[in-house]
Amino acid sequence: MTPDPPAEALDQLRLRYRLAATAAQTYTANRFTVVMDDVVAGPLLPEFLDLVDYRPLHVVVLLPSAEALAAREEARSSRGYGAWRAAELRAVFVDETPRLGLWIDSTNQTPAETVEAVIDRAKDAAIR
Repeated sequence: MTPDPPAEALDQLRLRYRLAATAAQTYTANRFTVVMDDVVAGPLLPEFLDLVDYRPLHVVVLLPSAEALAAREEARSSRGYGAWRAAELRAVFVDETPRLGLWIDSTNQTPAETVEAVIDRAKDAAIR
């Protein structure tokens, strides 16, 4: 996805979200606990959440500093953000994404500390 995607790219992204929601609901209907992991930012977040019918529904947004995002991206063997610079992507979350669920600044956390924070604050992540 690019910072200014054409309509077709947004259509494909919405299809990906619909398919993910359908798969998650199928697993849930078969008594599995589902954790979905994706980047859903801006006005697409509530649109995506409307696709998910099962309850409880929790949202967790990990939002480290732009510097931490850039350093993590640089340390990866492959690029995760494509055409986006870390600061641009972060700005979409800060400026355009509704504050739903639990938002964690994971800048100074290890992955284990982030997991612990999510578990400790799970009630704050519940949105429905």
